[in-house]
Amino acid sequence: MSNICELQVNRYFDPTKYEIKNILDYTDPQGNIISCVVDFVRKSYEPDVDCDEYCEYNTYTEEEYEDCVEECNDSLKSLIIGSIEFDPVTLEVKKSTIPGTCYYVWAETTEQQEEREELMRYIEDIGCSYDESWIHVHEFAGPPGREYEEEYPAICYYHLHDCRLPKILSIINDKL
Repeated sequence: MSNICELQVNRYFDPTKYEIKNILDYTDPQGNIISCVVDFVRKSYEPDVDCDEYCEYNTYTEEEYEDCVEECNDSLKSLIIGSIEFDPVTLEVKKSTIPGTCYYVWAETTEQQEEREELMRYIEDIGCSYDESWIHVHEFAGPPGREYEEEYPAICYYHLHDCRLPKILSIINDKL
């Protein structure tokens, strides 16, 4: 029999949009489920990383290149997994890490900055809290010890919380 976490994930995570990797539940001392964690991959999300191109530019030997590409591709498989922790009854999201576009995080043009501000207002207007982080390719691929110039992030992460799961999923589906 499915528990409430599995039921809620099956109800809200469209299988045409998400591949569910893992569902965990946390219980209180009496055995009641108090929190659900779902790990997922968005089927439509592709990070802005070309491992072949990156490794070709940043390595010197053929062996370094092959190792770099393998390491980069293997890392990407785990780095694109998102995670959301939510209350199984109220659906209030306690914390999340959602890989998404870096378009808003590294807004360089006036138009991008305006779109970023619009997204942040939208997130606030629907009652969510928001934070972000990112990772560069050189942090998960390439020869160790090499010095790198500042580069555009490979994957940006959105940390949305303090609002309900359906709202966060609508942000993911429509904006990120």
